[in-house]
Amino acid sequence: MLTLTYDGKNLVNWTREALVAAGVPETVVKAAELDAARVARLAGINAEFSKAMAAAKAGTPDDEANLLATQMREAAEYAANPASPTPMLSAIAASRGIDLAKLVAEVQTKVAVYSGAAGELIGKRQRLEADLQAAETLEAIESLTW
Repeated sequence: MLTLTYDGKNLVNWTREALVAAGVPETVVKAAELDAARVARLAGINAEFSKAMAAAKAGTPDDEANLLATQMREAAEYAANPASPTPMLSAIAASRGIDLAKLVAEVQTKVAVYSGAAGELIGKRQRLEADLQAAETLEAIESLTW
């Protein structure tokens, strides 16, 4: 089913055949088909991207992952100046019974690994989206997979 605007009319959920029978030019129908295929393929790519990102942070509870930016900031500030206040990292280190410097190193390592993995996934998704927008045929669109 295709949806498009032609000659000032919104044509919603029409078949290709009905559009052609209604006098919509083949070029307009083809453009609508390509747009619909792009939208569907992008949704699939984004779903696969989300699965891959979830796998990259598997094992980390959402509440902890949501506070990673705070941990990263405190770790960077501590690395630059060990006298910097680190309320979250200090509390984590105390609860774990480890040295703050050791925890800072762990956070920095974890961030570097996650950032690298996330960067690769983001780059792949962006490349596929760009390739999708450049695709000029249904076959080219359908060939783009995660």
